[in-house]
Amino acid sequence: MSIREQRRGNDFVDDEAQMELTKETCLLKETRNILEKKGQEAWHQIARLQEVRQHILRDLNEKIIALDIDRYLLDLSETSAEISFRPDPLRIPKGMMTPQAWEEQSRYNKVRADCELANSVKLREAMLLVIDQTYTDLKAQREVTDFAMRRRLHEILKKGAELYNQKEKILEESCKIEKEIQEMEDALQDKTKKIQLAETRLEQRTYRYGVELTRDDAQYGLSQELLQLRASSQALRRKIDDLKKGLNILVGFLQEVEQEIENKNEAKTIEQMAIDTRGRVVAAAQTLLTKTDRNIALSATVTVPEDFGKRRNGEIGRICANN
Repeated sequence: MSIREQRRGNDFVDDEAQMELTKETCLLKETRNILEKKGQEAWHQIARLQEVRQHILRDLNEKIIALDIDRYLLDLSETSAEISFRPDPLRIPKGMMTPQAWEEQSRYNKVRADCELANSVKLREAMLLVIDQTYTDLKAQREVTDFAMRRRLHEILKKGAELYNQKEKILEESCKIEKEIQEMEDALQDKTKKIQLAETRLEQRTYRYGVELTRDDAQYGLSQELLQLRASSQALRRKIDDLKKGLNILVGFLQEVEQEIENKNEAKTIEQMAIDTRGRVVAAAQTLLTKTDRNIALSATVTVPEDFGKRRNGEIGRICANN
């Protein structure tokens, strides 16, 4: 849109391509808001999964330690070196849970983990659906916009060709008018010389003396010829003035057409630049992650190490001895 804002003159219009670009911009903003919302939901879900993971890992670690302790104690006998009298072995440590509470807590951690995993699967499916839907909508709008821009470029090229033909016709007509003006000016020059000749003859005839100074047929003929020459000369001048006015109008119109052609050439360059820029952007976008890569990235999980929580019997023995 910023590229197309460089258009000038009559080409700077709110055409169909501009409307489709505006729709595409609005759709991109809406898509961005939707994806940002889904991204925030995903981050919140990741935070919940990490919290559940910490609880599960802590519970698993505690159960592994408890299991190792029980196995260690099961291996003790009356002849073991580690046995001895302990102070107040019947005490109930603070925070000791009942078997029902232990089973409930373990079941709660498992149920919560299963629930969060199910929510994650649903969220991932919803995210994939949103991504596919937004991709389809953007692709459809992009195709409509590209078609509108290509059609606008075709219209500009067509209009430019028409203006160029019109310019050629104006130049041809201007040449004809200039030729006609030149012919009329030549005719006017010829009339002017004839007028000068007639006036000179009439003037010289006034120099006759006596009875020879008469208004004879030659005098009347010269007078009529002079009047006719003056009338035809005035008519030629008026015709020449009209042709010059018409020529000036054509020259002004020619300047407008040339300016319009220049604007059309600039608009053609701008439209082609906008189309090429969109093509490069689309080509760059297609080099990003494919749909399969995106699914793999979204489906990736962190596995728990197999040796997590395992302790040597000696370490467990030291824990029990310290207790």
